[in-house]
Amino acid sequence: MNENHSISFQIFHEDEQLFEFQPSLILFFGLHGITQILCGSEEWQLEPAGLLSLNPFELFQVRCTENATALALHIPQELLRLAGWEDGAQCRCYAYGRQISSASLDEVRYLYAAIFQHFFQNREQNASRIASTTIKLAGLLLTRFSIPEQAADQREQPMQRLKRILNTIHTHWNEEVSLAEIAQQEFLSVGYLSRLFKNNLHTTFTQYVITLRLRHAAQMLAKSGDSVTQIAYSCGFHSGSAFIEYFRKRYGQTPGQYRAAQHSLQRKSAVAQPDDDVSENLSVLLAYARPEEKASQPACEALHITVRCREPGTPLRDTWRRLCNIGYAHDGLLADVRQQLERAQREIGFEYLRFHGIFDDDMKVYMEYPDGTPYYNFTYVNLLFDYLHALGLKVYLELSFLPPQLAQEQNRIFDRCTVISACADLEKWSALIRALLLHFVERYGRNTIRQWRFTTVSMNYAFLGCMDIADYFALYRASYNAVKSVDTKFLFGGPGAFANLVWEPNGYRNFLAFAQQNGCMPDFFAVQYFPHRAAGRDPAFMDFTSSQQSAPTVLSSDENFMRTVRKQLQSLFEEFGADKQELWFEECNSTLWQRDLSGDTCYKAVWLAKNLCENYDCAESFGYWLLTDLMDEHTALDSVFHGGYGLFTYNGIPKSGYQAMRFLRQLGDTQIGAGDGWFLTRHGKDFQLLLYHYCHYDNLYRYRYKRLSSPQEAYSVFQLDTVRQLRLTLDGIPDGVYRLETRTIGRGSGSAFDKWLETGAPAYLRPEEIRYLVETAQPSYHVREVTATGGLQLEETLYPLETRLLLLHRLEE
Repeated sequence: MNENHSISFQIFHEDEQLFEFQPSLILFFGLHGITQILCGSEEWQLEPAGLLSLNPFELFQVRCTENATALALHIPQELLRLAGWEDGAQCRCYAYGRQISSASLDEVRYLYAAIFQHFFQNREQNASRIASTTIKLAGLLLTRFSIPEQAADQREQPMQRLKRILNTIHTHWNEEVSLAEIAQQEFLSVGYLSRLFKNNLHTTFTQYVITLRLRHAAQMLAKSGDSVTQIAYSCGFHSGSAFIEYFRKRYGQTPGQYRAAQHSLQRKSAVAQPDDDVSENLSVLLAYARPEEKASQPACEALHITVRCREPGTPLRDTWRRLCNIGYAHDGLLADVRQQLERAQREIGFEYLRFHGIFDDDMKVYMEYPDGTPYYNFTYVNLLFDYLHALGLKVYLELSFLPPQLAQEQNRIFDRCTVISACADLEKWSALIRALLLHFVERYGRNTIRQWRFTTVSMNYAFLGCMDIADYFALYRASYNAVKSVDTKFLFGGPGAFANLVWEPNGYRNFLAFAQQNGCMPDFFAVQYFPHRAAGRDPAFMDFTSSQQSAPTVLSSDENFMRTVRKQLQSLFEEFGADKQELWFEECNSTLWQRDLSGDTCYKAVWLAKNLCENYDCAESFGYWLLTDLMDEHTALDSVFHGGYGLFTYNGIPKSGYQAMRFLRQLGDTQIGAGDGWFLTRHGKDFQLLLYHYCHYDNLYRYRYKRLSSPQEAYSVFQLDTVRQLRLTLDGIPDGVYRLETRTIGRGSGSAFDKWLETGAPAYLRPEEIRYLVETAQPSYHVREVTATGGLQLEETLYPLETRLLLLHRLEE
């Protein structure tokens, strides 16, 4: 779409905007609650599905009551002209809510929803459809809702002058801006200019400027670490005390209280779910979208691949099996978690186990006498670690979180006893770490502990408002030094931050600079891989107001995000001379959202197959987060399938992701070839071929604009567009007869979620129903014999989100 013809969307939520004007036509759509819009001397109200059009250059103000949300579509004048709008043309389309309905109003709603869908599904690919639908909408507004042009608008000149004045104020809002200076620039008296503001903007000049400065200050309080005094002066206030008083009157709380509240919202949004208020509100709009016509037969994508099987190949180390995650240390004491872990060890076999919360209250490690003297209790620790030692598991120990007695603040962002905060006493913290490690040395031997790995609290929490970055660095350095003081050969890693922070200047770069300057460079780099990006780095993400209700993150559009971020991290490590250290993905999952129902589908199997095969052995671990849904960060489990992180449901039903790991476990020890959607290995005389047909999330779901209201809709969020027909020629495979075993994970087999849908999707299962799903939700299985003569050709058809394992076992003559 030509940039001059670009539309845009804006969302308003729980905010009162200053009066403003736009050169575009604006069409408001009510999403939730009651939104008030002032335009001139008129006041309009919108309920859900309400409509209001404002003409170009009309001054307006938006006031959202509590929890109210409205969406605005901006249609540029270029598209208006293409729709037949002449200079001076005006319209007024208004409907209070959905109860105000007519053929014309509903057609406006239908077109609005279609534009929104096309825009966010694929802005570039749908450019012509967006333009044509917008022109159709603009033409409908002109023909059905036009208003007569006033022959002589005596207000035009004063309004143009007022708009020019507002532009000056918005450009120089943090500088000295006085009523007298602007009156002089406009050749007006101070009294006339004052009345112009009062009559048209319903406020005084001074109050308008103060309100504008306070809005900028509120944004800085939420997003920056600057002090209140610094923010006051940078926003044009002459004293901190005056700023605090103005702020309190405007927002009902001091700047410090406002910042704390915003940080609390950020912490909650970090664990928010995709089915939050944003998607729920937008469902009001998307309900008007007409279903798109789809071809009766999906398109076919043909791939022809030839692999030379006589090549020596590349030895495989299977680093994806190095690390397994359970939620919290206390979870490792539960019988159900242990049963699932033991099954995973039998069928997959991990090397390390990782968990949070060794110092949480439910492990009873750290206590203090009334005088503040610490004492330690390792009873529960021994029960857990003796069990892991007996299983043959090494420990990847995250030294977390803060015992409540050592925390500066009692921040609890999960539904459990975990406290995440800056440390109030680093000496006591360091002594606690040393005591724990010395206990382990005495119990299991120094050589055993030297094979373990240690980290501390993730740097993520410095970005979620739980602590300042300086506090995090102090905690990291104290933890590093405490571990090394017990044994310099103990391996300490960090910073355990989200992978997308590699693009943020205050993220990994800042950490590496600190570690290099303070002599605490980690022995290995711990990274948490979730394919999310900051919303501000996605140009199509809707421009939320400062009071946005959504976590400021979106699922990445990059289907190869792991490869991209891995290369970016390696480049950064090389820049700091730290490229010799190992890279450990200590957490990996397709999404951050703990209630993402689509993650329970067979998508998770194909996501794992794609990401592990395309990055095989490129890092020292790929610690899938998480083994089981039985984790008490969010205890409200409203259904057996609820979008949890686990490879198992909380009652032990293996999901499709676990079945995919069983496929990966059966691959050979030498890679022969790999490409888009396939991975071929060899073991002795046998060959193993893993096929997968990956489909990415659609954009409406990536942005959290689409809500999953029922389990039956779980597949509606993917781009399920083609069937893949694969012809693979194994050139040079030894002649002979082979037993070909084929196993498939898809909607028809290998997915407990889909089998659960077949049973009627009961929220809670009886024991016999659990056994039924465990027994029947297995990958399909087929055996036949094939003969290789001068090579072997295999033809396979994969439907979207299918994963298939082919095992070629050569039969002896």
